[in-house]
Amino acid sequence: MSSEEVLQRDPAFAEALRQRTALSGEIAQLELVLRAEQNTVLQEIQQRRAALRAKERATQEQIQALEQRLDPTRQLVHAKLRETDDAVRRITATLQSVRRTRETLDRLIQHQQGGATAAPTADLQAWKTQRATMDQQIPVLDAQLAALRRQRALYQTERRLLRR
Repeated sequence: MSSEEVLQRDPAFAEALRQRTALSGEIAQLELVLRAEQNTVLQEIQQRRAALRAKERATQEQIQALEQRLDPTRQLVHAKLRETDDAVRRITATLQSVRRTRETLDRLIQHQQGGATAAPTADLQAWKTQRATMDQQIPVLDAQLAALRRQRALYQTERRLLRR
């Protein structure tokens, strides 16, 4: 049924249709105002997001510049750590060499004292002197190695504390 047929059957309904038409214009006007406000708010949000991204970039650049002030200290600690690592390797190699040589001297002395071969007494005395010297070197090298390892641990902690 069309609106004309409804009006023919119920002429009083014409007033309701006029009110609806008048209200429709007001509703459309309110919706138009709301959409305009939404667009304004969305534009403001986009502008604020862009401003925030720019601020984030600027702040990151400032942070990076500040962090770079520590680079010389970081490099120094890293160099000290490398030097200490090199010293640990050198002392460890020396200690292993001294211990192997001492073991060899022990075998020679035991073999000589066991009477298997008759080496000159001077050789036996020289071996014992060398072994005694090595017996003195081993604790010194062990102490140096322990000190270097403590120093290495310190440098590793310093490096960790200076990380970004």
